[in-house]
Amino acid sequence: MLMPRIEKDIRGFLGILQYISRFIVRLTDIYEDITTVTSLLGWRNYFDGAANHSGYEIGVLLISPHGDHIPKSIRLAFFDQHPTKNNIVEYEACILGLETTLELKIR
Repeated sequence: MLMPRIEKDIRGFLGILQYISRFIVRLTDIYEDITTVTSLLGWRNYFDGAANHSGYEIGVLLISPHGDHIPKSIRLAFFDQHPTKNNIVEYEACILGLETTLELKIR
């Protein structure tokens, strides 16, 4: 994916990112098979990833003990010559969830 260079591209990218974030939140209500990593003192961390013809995307949803939803999603850019397997994308999603937990200083 090329880096956005003009304001219109950046706004478009942020709109897509916001849509994906809302999609992940809604998805947790209807799809029970998303992997749960852990529960830390009431915090829940859900993650999922997808590898398809359009690229590699991962999403994380942290839910606080008070029910606050903190979604995060990114598109991965792998530069290898071989197709990346879906489980590698899932591992990256798990890592993103753990990094987000650390960024928020959740103990």
